This record gives sequence, C-alpha cells and structure tokens, in this order.
Amino acid sequence: MKILFIAGGYPTPDKTFRGIFNARAVKALSKEAEVIVCHYRYWRPGRKFVEKSVGSEGNTIYVLALPWIPVSNAFINAWQHMVWAYLSGILLKRQLKSWNPDVVHSVNLEMALIGKRVSKKLKSAHFSQVTGSDIIHFIPAIEKYWPLKMHWRTGINAIICNSRNLESIVKKRYPECAVFTCYRGVDCEVFNSENRKTERTARKQFLFLGGFSNRKGSGLGTDLKGGEFLKELWSALDQLPDFDADIKIGGPESRSGATTEWRDTLQKPENVDLIGDMDPATIPSVMKKSDILLLPSRSEGLPNVVVEAMASGMYVIASDVGGVSEIITSKNTGTVLPSTDRNAWIEAMKEGASGKLDLDLIGSEARKFIEINFNSSTYGNRLIHIYTTNIK
Repeated sequence: MKILFIAGGYPTPDKTFRGIFNARAVKALSKEAEVIVCHYRYWRPGRKFVEKSVGSEGNTIYVLALPWIPVSNAFINAWQHMVWAYLSGILLKRQLKSWNPDVVHSVNLEMALIGKRVSKKLKSAHFSQVTGSDIIHFIPAIEKYWPLKMHWRTGINAIICNSRNLESIVKKRYPECAVFTCYRGVDCEVFNSENRKTERTARKQFLFLGGFSNRKGSGLGTDLKGGEFLKELWSALDQLPDFDADIKIGGPESRSGATTEWRDTLQKPENVDLIGDMDPATIPSVMKKSDILLLPSRSEGLPNVVVEAMASGMYVIASDVGGVSEIITSKNTGTVLPSTDRNAWIEAMKEGASGKLDLDLIGSEARKFIEINFNSSTYGNRLIHIYTTNIK
C-alpha cells in the first residue's frame, strides 16, 4: 500500500519536537506500507515553495511553503485554507508524478481540506485524523465559510479519532461521515518503568509538560493546558508548612518572563524547575525520575503525555476532559478530577506528596494497563485495517 501523509507539523532539523506524534505515526505506518510525507511552513521571500528531503525512516519528505496572512478573522482564514488546498493539489501532483498513493492521510480537519483536494487530483482514497483542538475550537469558526462542494465532507472515506470521546463528538457534528477510533498508543520499550526506584529521589517530584502557549481561537488563552491553574494551585501549596515537594514545569513558554516572575513570588522558588521546551528524546528519562504527572488541562482529545507517563510507571492526576477517563479507568491507575475544582486538586496533590499512597503499586498497575491497551506496536496495522475496509 502507498500512503501520502499530509500534516501541518513535522520534525525539522531545527525543531526536532515539532509534530513528533506525526513522525511516530509515519514510523508505525512505514513498517506496513510505503509512505511519503508532506508538511507545511509559511512562505517568505527567499524560501522555496517546495523542498524535498529524506527523513530518518528513509521516507521522502516534501515541505510546502505557502503564503499565509496571520490574522484571527475566520472568513479570511477559511479562504486561505482553500487557497492552500488548491495550490497543494497542483504542487504535489507535479512532484509525485507517477507515484499514485492508495491513501491520502491528512492530520486534523484543517488539513482535511487539503487532503480532499489532493486525493481528488491523485484519484486516491482520503482519510483524515482528528485532534481535539481542531473539532472543538478551530474548525467550527471557519468551515461555515467553505462552499459545500469544496468542504472536505464531500471527499472523505472516513474520519479517524484518537479517543472514543472524540469519536462521539465527531459523529454528532458530522453524522453523514464514517468515524472510527484508533488509539495512537505509546512505544512501551522507550517509555518503561525499569529501575524507577534507583532513578528517583526521596522528595516527591511532580511533572507538568503542558506549557503556556496561547492557542488563539480556543477562548482559553494560556490556560488551555491548565498552566495558569497549576500556578494558582502551586502558590497555595507553597504556603503550607507541611507540603514539601518539587515540580518540573515544561512546554511552550514555560521559561517566559511571566512564568519566571510567578516563581519568584513563591516562598520556596527553589522547588520549581522551569525546564522549557523539551527534546522528545529526553522525556522518557525525565518521567522515570518523576513521581507524579499533572494534567490540569481545560480541553484535550486523548493526551499522549498521560499514556507515556503511565507506561513509565508514574502516578497521574488529570482533568476529566476528552478521553482521559478512557486511559485512567480506576483509582488503581491514577486520579481523575474536575478540571477547575481547586480544592479537589489541592487535596490530590497533597495526598500524592504525603507518602500515604503506594505510588509504586499504582504505577505498576498503570503500566500493565498501557501494555495491554495502548501499545503503539500495532498502530500502523490498525490504521491500515481502517483504510482497507473503507476504500470504496
């Protein structure tokens, strides 16, 4: 089978963490099929419209640099997506020449418009992978400006979700479309719980990797991943004489001036380590040295960081949003809380730091659950099964 994988983001030499989950999907698919990748960047003077390279898995990669006006106006953005779709159809048909994919796989519904156009040009089947943020926050604002005949709904074989919660949302919004869940999972060899006891310190170590990026259109500003809420929680815990723990805070803008200024207001600022954006290759090691992952997100699809943490034998405290309850199914594998219940979060964090919970036992149960249900070794095969059973 031949697959053209279209994504907005993908790792580059200068940004190795960009679109890392897309790279992992390509790695999984490449074990089962021939895959060519196409991803995007904004055009600027001196930048080529199309650049070709070879990825780490030996895949051909095309980078398309297309014009984009950075505005928040939904009408303008809707039409810019249509322009990108039109240009992509021309450029990719020219580049691929006689290479005709069986499947065009687009990642998120913003790319689905491109996937529809390209699959029509190449006479291929089209499948689109949905994320939580696009269906909940971004697509509803712009798709009303797309003419129906140009909408991706008129040119798609099926939509693929990474959680059953997301599948139910998509089915409700687009009842005419075939929709399936396919968990991306985690590499259980890379994320493992071996030697955890020798890696950790006596003091409990919390970990938050959501950062403080401002996703325009979400309506949640820098608190989409719960970073602002977490600062409020830690400030309250910092005032308690019997709370003694450390936290590593990573992700976008985690070393910004605002975050640094907040840390300086604490009584024990030395307990907070602002680690910034992380190279994905270092995350397994950081998780192995940490005890408790915090996911106070306000919105999620199915958060991969939770799956990775549980595979690493960590205890997870997470918001009851998106597909979180599909991963943490009982108190034996973690704790799920209302996303904005301040008192519940403070109590859960105090309990986690107190030593009263058997975190090793919980982590062991979490690891077993992930090995059975979220092992990425079968992801490529499961995707191809969806393709083959839905190609008309």
